Amino acid sequence: MREVLLNDLTSGNHSADFVDFERSQTLCLASRPKSLKSTKETSQEQTTKIITLHSKYGNIKAIFETTLQSVMLPFTKGGEYFVFDNMRFYVIAGEGALYYLDCVKDYDFTNLEAECLEQFLLTGKQIRDSKQRELIKDFLEIDTKNIKKGKMYLLPKGYEMIAQSLIQGN
Repeated sequence: MREVLLNDLTSGNHSADFVDFERSQTLCLASRPKSLKSTKETSQEQTTKIITLHSKYGNIKAIFETTLQSVMLPFTKGGEYFVFDNMRFYVIAGEGALYYLDCVKDYDFTNLEAECLEQFLLTGKQIRDSKQRELIKDFLEIDTKNIKKGKMYLLPKGYEMIAQSLIQGN
């Protein structure tokens, strides 16, 4: 189980972190005092949010309802995925609460060859194998998110093994 944030207004990494105030025509951080919240926002926070768990074939396996900004969800496995606000997302291991839009792909690095990644990092040249190229792109995307968060925020299958291999030079 991992806590999943449905509205991420704290990270500084998403465009949803900014709110355009219509009255003042200025762009401000969303972490404004509660007294400035409009009645529309307050009523929106109380609406029920529905998250559905789907099998790899698209069949609904479970439905989760909440009025909170976060919910505890089980890790996805075997092709399962969640849907919230018409967005597919996955719940994987990692530190801290997961913002649902940070994991919209089923990352798996068990087939990533550490040698290919190391060669790309050292030379900057793309390799010819399109599958390895895509895995390298995904690995770097996950690595960048982890660095920005300052922790092992996303730990997809095979990630730690590849990272350790790069560090040890195996």
